[in-house]
Amino acid sequence: MEKSKLTKLCSSMKIQRKELGRKRLDEYGKQHFDEDYLIRAMTELDEISEGNLIVMGGFCACSKILGFRKMRRTSNDLDCTTNEEGLNLLYQRFGAELFQTTDYGDVFLEYQGIPVGFDIDETHGWKIPESFEQDARRFSFETGNLTSISPEFLITLKARRSILKNRFYGKDAVDSLNILLAPFYKPELPSIDTDKLGNLFRQHSSSSQELILSYLDFISKYSLNLRKEEIPIVEKFFPELLNSVKKAYNP
Repeated sequence: MEKSKLTKLCSSMKIQRKELGRKRLDEYGKQHFDEDYLIRAMTELDEISEGNLIVMGGFCACSKILGFRKMRRTSNDLDCTTNEEGLNLLYQRFGAELFQTTDYGDVFLEYQGIPVGFDIDETHGWKIPESFEQDARRFSFETGNLTSISPEFLITLKARRSILKNRFYGKDAVDSLNILLAPFYKPELPSIDTDKLGNLFRQHSSSSQELILSYLDFISKYSLNLRKEEIPIVEKFFPELLNSVKKAYNP
């Protein structure tokens, strides 16, 4: 099997390979962090890497990034993509604390008690397209800056995971709803591009329109758990999104 780009870079930089192990992963899973703590850690890593990180995953749906209010327990880890320059800067700073896991193949760092994973070129078997970086959003905070995955890509990857695992996750539905609603409550956030989202579903989540529509139906039904005043917004927004999906699969 051909080595991944990340594995080749780790080999050339002499970054060690280690196993995290089930026990350690379970311990990380029990941890709890608030948004401000995670944001501060991420802005510090962004500075160390000189802006060569894009954070992704459920953390990005928090109220201070792509979401508009706290809807669930904050993520207990951080997932990022980087590049060769970013990886090199991280290794210069952290040395042996940074290593490639034999568990998942990503590069791992425990920073301020937070488990942080870094991928290059692909993540969980998904080839990262150029548009991923181009669409990323830059946010500024008192502690510094961070770059976040775009809302369209985040929803796309949540759909991809659910479809590949043949299991729809409630936390993904909550995060997706939070992201979809955010522009209606936070005018500084651009509206979700439903046409782009429809095309991203087709290109990166599944080639089956039926599976995508099933996933969106799951999210829509989950909206009944929202606050009463938020439900009409979802009901008004979803027909537009569904039409965009159908158009993307039947241009």
